[in-house]
Amino acid sequence: MNVVSRNMWFALYNGGPQTFAWSVIIVYLGALAQAASLAEMASILPIAGAQYHWTHHLAPERWKSLVSLKHPDYVAKRWHLTLVILCMLFIQAFMNMYTFWIIPWVELFAGIAHVCLFIIFIVVLVTLGPRHNSYFIFSEQDISSGWSGKFVAWNLGMLTCAWSFTGFDGVLHMSEGVRKANQAVPHALFWTIALNGILAYAMVIAMLAAMSPVNQALSSDSPIIPILQSVIVCLDSVASVSRLTWAWSRDRGLPHLFSVICHKYQVLSHAIWLVAIVVGLLSLLNIGSTAAFGAITAPSSLALYFSCFIAISCMLHARFRPNPVKLGGWNLGRYGIAVNIFALIHTAWIMIFLPFSSTLPVTPVNMNYCGPIFAAVLIFTHWHGLNVEIIQLVTRDEENN
Repeated sequence: MNVVSRNMWFALYNGGPQTFAWSVIIVYLGALAQAASLAEMASILPIAGAQYHWTHHLAPERWKSLVSLKHPDYVAKRWHLTLVILCMLFIQAFMNMYTFWIIPWVELFAGIAHVCLFIIFIVVLVTLGPRHNSYFIFSEQDISSGWSGKFVAWNLGMLTCAWSFTGFDGVLHMSEGVRKANQAVPHALFWTIALNGILAYAMVIAMLAAMSPVNQALSSDSPIIPILQSVIVCLDSVASVSRLTWAWSRDRGLPHLFSVICHKYQVLSHAIWLVAIVVGLLSLLNIGSTAAFGAITAPSSLALYFSCFIAISCMLHARFRPNPVKLGGWNLGRYGIAVNIFALIHTAWIMIFLPFSSTLPVTPVNMNYCGPIFAAVLIFTHWHGLNVEIIQLVTRDEENN
C-alpha cells in the first residue's frame, strides 16, 4: 500500500489516472495467482532457497542441469542517498546480527502502523481533499513519457503496480526458521497479498480522487509524502536475502564460509555481512553515475519474475507427470492448474515490458539496462548444481514435525 503511494508518479507519467486505477486490479489478481502458486510449493517443500530448490525438485529430469520530511530549499545530492543507504545497511545488519529478537516486535509495530495510517490517510483524503469525478479516475489519460503508442505507455504505467507487489517472496527464504513452515509460510504469503491488495486499491482510488491536476502532480517532488519510510523494508530485506545467501552457499554456489552459523547469537553472521558489504559497495556507484547504479539494480525485478516463472512452470509440469507431485497441506485443489496458468501469463506479460525504457527519446542516462544486464548474467553464470541432501534433510524435518 505504501509502495503504491510512493510510485504513483510512474503511472501518471505513462497513461494518467485511468492507468493507475485499472492496472492495480490486473496486477493484484496476477500477484494473487503468483502468491498462491508459490504458497502451494512452499507447503510441499518449505526451504530457504525457495524458487531454485523447487525448480530442481519439480522440473523434468532433462531440464535440471539448465535450470521523508523536506526543507523547501533542500537540494538532494547523489552522495546524500548513498550515505543514507550505507547508514541503513549497517545499522540493520547490526540489528540482524546482535538484536534479532527485536525484529519480530518491529514487524508487529509496522503492521499496526500500516493499518492505522491507512485509516488516517483514507479519512483525510475523503473528507478534506478535493473531488475528482469518476471520469477523471477511470477514463482520464495523460502520456508525458514520449511514447506515442497508448498500448505500450499503458503497460509501462502498469509496472508501477507490479513493483508494488514484488518482494512477497521474502517470507519464503525465512522458511527454515519458522515452526510448522509448510502451513505458516503459505498462509503468510497468500494472505499478505490478498489483504494488502484490497487496501492498496482503496488507497489508489482515494489518492486519484483527491490529487491535484496531473501536470502539477508530475512536477512536484513527491505526489504524496511517504510516512512509513523504507527502514522496515530494508530490515526485512537484510534478513531475507542473508538467508538466501546462506542457502546458496550451502548449495555450493558461494564459498562455504557464508553458510556458517554464529553459535553465540544463532544467526547467519557471515551471510548478513556479505549482503551489507556488497550492497554498500554497489551504492557507491550512485556517487559517480546514476546510470551505472541503475544498470546494476535494474535487473532485480526481471530476475524475480523470471525465477517465479521457472518455478511455477515446473509446478504446472509436475501436475501432469505420470506420478503427480504430492501436494502439501496448503494447496489449490482442482483450481491449481488454472491458477498456475494465469500466474504464468501474468508473469510473462510483466516480463515483456520490464526491459522497456520509461521515457523517449532514450539517452545513456535514462536507458533501461535491465535486459542486457540480465542476459549477461544468464550467459556468464555457471553453477554445478545444488546439494540434494539438503532437500532430503528439510523434507524429513517437515515430516517429523
